[in-house]
Amino acid sequence: LVSRPKGQCSAMKLTADEKGSPLWRKLRKQFEADLEELRISLEADHPIERTAWLRGEIKRIRYVLSLDTSPATTLEADDE
Repeated sequence: LVSRPKGQCSAMKLTADEKGSPLWRKLRKQFEADLEELRISLEADHPIERTAWLRGEIKRIRYVLSLDTSPATTLEADDE
């Protein structure tokens, strides 16, 4: 694992061609659907470990979705 300051992620970003590719559009659509399911699941009562796992998954998906944005991405705590 690469050691980075807390909250800082890789500077990896997609190129304009990659952002417009059919594969990225398909992946984005799936990740957005997964994210919605996780958010809905987070609203239910779960043991603390499950809640932490759900929040981690949400954070991971949000990071992947951020790869097509311009500025460097930071991981922030999910307030949901």
